[in-house]
Amino acid sequence: ISPLRTELTIAPGTVQTGQLTIYNTTANDMDVAMNAELFSVTDQKYNYSFDPNSPVAGWVRFDASNITLAPGKSRTINYSVNAPASAEPGDRYITLFATTSLKGDNNTASSTERVGSLVYITISGDVSRMGYVISLFTPWTMLSSGTWSATLRDSGTARFTSNYSMSVKTLWNTDVSSSSGSSLILAKTIRLIQGGIDEPKVPGIYKLVFTTTLGDSPDVKLVSYILYMPIYGWIIIIVGLTLLISKVRQIIQKRRDATKKPT
Repeated sequence: ISPLRTELTIAPGTVQTGQLTIYNTTANDMDVAMNAELFSVTDQKYNYSFDPNSPVAGWVRFDASNITLAPGKSRTINYSVNAPASAEPGDRYITLFATTSLKGDNNTASSTERVGSLVYITISGDVSRMGYVISLFTPWTMLSSGTWSATLRDSGTARFTSNYSMSVKTLWNTDVSSSSGSSLILAKTIRLIQGGIDEPKVPGIYKLVFTTTLGDSPDVKLVSYILYMPIYGWIIIIVGLTLLISKVRQIIQKRRDATKKPT
């Protein structure tokens, strides 16, 4: 199916049209059924959920709901999205599914397969993209490379893309390493994003600087600190402390022996 994603902006009470192309890459004839389902996420890791019975799914109409494709052939299907006049401004997410039954031996159905094209619908009007950083986790210490995670929330009515970076700096703000990425934050959801922290070359205390864009909200910059100490560094520290303790004990014992009175 193509395209995999489409963005539509629709005014309440109007209709927008789009197209999908369905491909049959098998060696058999394929009967394909089209339907629309509401798309949502169920947790911070953005696992998916689909609802074919949502009223929003009923906004979609196909010019052909059932088609037959010969092997190696494709067909373009037109669809329309009818936004009710009562639709409030903001995002809706719909997946357009193409479903087929793959045939096994003796021409019997062996499995049902479906592919989907995600449609991001924005009902025009007074929409908001209000982003927040709920939490940022960075480790206190690292033996080698490490990881960080942050949870971002969009409490607005429309999605936005968070462009973020994590930089490792010395206490004197000299750049050590940096990584960046981007994640789509859907309206009224919380998303967990994660990344790696490169291993510095020299043991010491470093600054971690996390920055991110948050839609219509101001960009955020958060700073934390980390102690990077590889295994060999801890070994040196432990050996040094052991020797120091041993030396202190020897000094204390000598002072005790020197202050003892003969009986």
